[in-house]
Amino acid sequence: RMQREGVWMLLQASLALVASATCFAPLHHLPAIRHSSASACTQRSFLSQDGRRNPRFVLRMQIDDVLSPQWDDPMPQWDDKPTKTQEPASEMPKGSAAEVKQKLLYACGLCDRGFSASMKERNEIGALINKLGTLSPLDAPSAGIDGPTLESDDIPLRGVWRLVYTSAIDVLNLWASPLASVGPIYQDISNPPVIVNVIDQTPRALSLLPPSKDLESVLRLKVGTRARERGPARVGLAFESIQVEPKNFFGQDMSFLPSPSIPLPKIPIFGGGDDSPAYFDIVYLDEDLLIIKQNSIPGADGGIFVSTKVNPATEPVPL
Repeated sequence: RMQREGVWMLLQASLALVASATCFAPLHHLPAIRHSSASACTQRSFLSQDGRRNPRFVLRMQIDDVLSPQWDDPMPQWDDKPTKTQEPASEMPKGSAAEVKQKLLYACGLCDRGFSASMKERNEIGALINKLGTLSPLDAPSAGIDGPTLESDDIPLRGVWRLVYTSAIDVLNLWASPLASVGPIYQDISNPPVIVNVIDQTPRALSLLPPSKDLESVLRLKVGTRARERGPARVGLAFESIQVEPKNFFGQDMSFLPSPSIPLPKIPIFGGGDDSPAYFDIVYLDEDLLIIKQNSIPGADGGIFVSTKVNPATEPVPL
């Protein structure tokens, strides 16, 4: 019995707080309540003599409503039908070039340009490249690589391309250096027939420190080649020079230092002719993706290169 009385007193105290907070509120803020004992007398007793709400009457109404609520307003009806939501964006057609490109770039981003790719990842990327090769939109992607002519200035390969994946052993070996880490790798074809391969290297010890502009140190290597169209999708290369260009050292600009360029000897077999093994085939090319396959030599696979086109407005590259 004492326990029931304690619960009843606690309920009265809680409702008293609610009544004291609502007795001075405008009448229209209270819900419409119907009581069987409602009459002119009880309606008048709702207000005190000074025109304000009678707290005792409000408290009694709150208690009665808790015990047996009767509302004039109907209970809300919940609609079991799902609410209309925004229509999802239309998915890319299954098997389309856009879908395969999306999967390819996602896979390339997971393996650090191929430097940390497992054999399973290489096989998956290779399968996507083979599929994308059948969807290439251009019949002659190497057209115009010899340079612009009076007849046409349309050169599909023109632009600066940034490497996102490779399986070429000569590039992957750069990661094995204990002294230098590999930074961005570009292929500059902005001025055909000249093609410049650009590799930025940084001291490997800096990878142990937090990134800082004051510690930035970059050495840029450039390999100059001259391109020649050898087929609708084949580009021959003649290697001409190697240049070492200091960019900065611990945040200080080093561009004033000499940038020695070493001319390569003219070897007929590497002169870019039809019999030269120095060439690459274009597997896929559109407005923002380039996939090429380097010629294989006996005992070594030439490797695949996947690159995305650099937009100078969002990624200015001073090459």
